[in-house]
Amino acid sequence: MKRLIKHQKSRALKAWGAVLWMVFFVPFFAESADVPSDKGEKAQKFIQDLGDRAIKSLTGKELTIQERRHRFEKLFVEDFDYERIGKFVLGRFRHGSAADDIERYLRLFKSTIVTTYAARFGEYNNEKFKTTSGKVGDAKGNSLTVSSQIIRPNDSKIMIEWHLYENKQGLLKIYDVVVEGVSMALTQRSEFTGILQSKSGIKGLIEELEKRQNNSNSAKS
Repeated sequence: MKRLIKHQKSRALKAWGAVLWMVFFVPFFAESADVPSDKGEKAQKFIQDLGDRAIKSLTGKELTIQERRHRFEKLFVEDFDYERIGKFVLGRFRHGSAADDIERYLRLFKSTIVTTYAARFGEYNNEKFKTTSGKVGDAKGNSLTVSSQIIRPNDSKIMIEWHLYENKQGLLKIYDVVVEGVSMALTQRSEFTGILQSKSGIKGLIEELEKRQNNSNSAKS
């Protein structure tokens, strides 16, 4: 079981790393393909604008770790529905959990993602990003999927699908990213399920995430 959890964690980290870097950094090299439907075009523009804003705010070498983390968190909270992702990751363990525990967990879920990936900018270079198609996923047109590729210097490709929805205010939010057929939400859920089962529920998961956060803060102090 420990080996399986470790493998799942490693896989999740690598996949999220590729995804979050692609969202916030690669669009500098973006090539945009035509996306059918007005909502598909809106979703494509959403991803492009996100990348453009991130390049301006996150890639400066003069930034401290703390400032980069703060700016990353702002973009992540604005454009990803981290609460929806976090609740999905909890799965059945969400039912019966106290509201205060869920709120505490969601704060830790967000900070865990931000802490893990905010410092990873600059690790990748010379890759290109290209959107290849976009489509509406439901009859009401609120669920959208944008397909894309990361093209590496050796011409190998990473296939990525973005799953977004349009909320009641007309804003787009990302709720899952699928890298090479691997769902980020499902991968994170698989990792956390192991912790939830071995540590007797949400309180044990909270303790584990707090430990990780404290270790990360100590390493950077």
